[in-house]
Amino acid sequence: MTPPPPKFDKQVHHVVPKGWQRRFFAMNAASGVRDKVGYYRDVQASKNYGPEGPGDKMAEEYAYIVFDGHYRPSDDLEDRIAALESFVLPALDRIASSGRIEPFDRVDVARLLGLQAARYPEFFAQRLEMAKYLAIALGDAARFSDAPAFNDWLQASGLLPGASLSQADFAALDSTESGVRADTVNALLQAHGYEEFFNPSLVLSATENIARHIAALEWELLESPQTAFILSDRPVPIQKLGYEFTVALSDRFALRVSKPSSPVPATSVVASVTAQQADIDNVNATMRRRARRWICGAGPWVHSL
Repeated sequence: MTPPPPKFDKQVHHVVPKGWQRRFFAMNAASGVRDKVGYYRDVQASKNYGPEGPGDKMAEEYAYIVFDGHYRPSDDLEDRIAALESFVLPALDRIASSGRIEPFDRVDVARLLGLQAARYPEFFAQRLEMAKYLAIALGDAARFSDAPAFNDWLQASGLLPGASLSQADFAALDSTESGVRADTVNALLQAHGYEEFFNPSLVLSATENIARHIAALEWELLESPQTAFILSDRPVPIQKLGYEFTVALSDRFALRVSKPSSPVPATSVVASVTAQQADIDNVNATMRRRARRWICGAGPWVHSL
């Protein structure tokens, strides 16, 4: 019997959370609550908007659509993303309130940025295509004597940069019947990117690995005395995250990361430093340069960017 169709109600999916956009709107000094509206610039059309809410800005139709085993559309991935957003976004408010990043906030911010790095829909097809090459390589595990030898080859070939298989993973691959391995690889090579077993969910699954990479870097928290920073619809580096980048977290706080000279303690607390005008200009220029279409901020000065 065919199961009932999955939940499918959402047409517009936000590539940057509405909640993150709102953290670039002005704070009401009297109430301590952020305004419900901000200022936007459509950098493609050179048009200005606001004050108004996020609406469907920084969004795309069906960006995270996936299908069940009967090829019926589902909100599953979009709902999973929304659940993670609601869990990690409050860290931005704690940072804004205290002017520091506690260890638990570091984890949440790293997960927010890791999710953002993985969720750009224009790269889903390319990254899934790369997964097909990796599948071919994994199917060839029997050529190697152990996990270290296999990992060395994977790294040298560029098929699994920055990661490795455990001995248990290697043993599982090595013990799988060659016919089963071949059938699995063939199924992946014939997949189109919307199947239940091969879709953008695989790309988003990289979130935790990316977050661990970000959390292990050196962090510097820049604090502006007043509203200054902007958000773009591509806030973190678009293609390759690397070891050094900046990202605005909210209207008054930005994060600058770099490669550490020694391991960063898990208990590390990052106290804010005052952002100079040059810092603010650099962060905003970077955010503006990454933008695909939209930037937003707390004042009409955004319209001149």
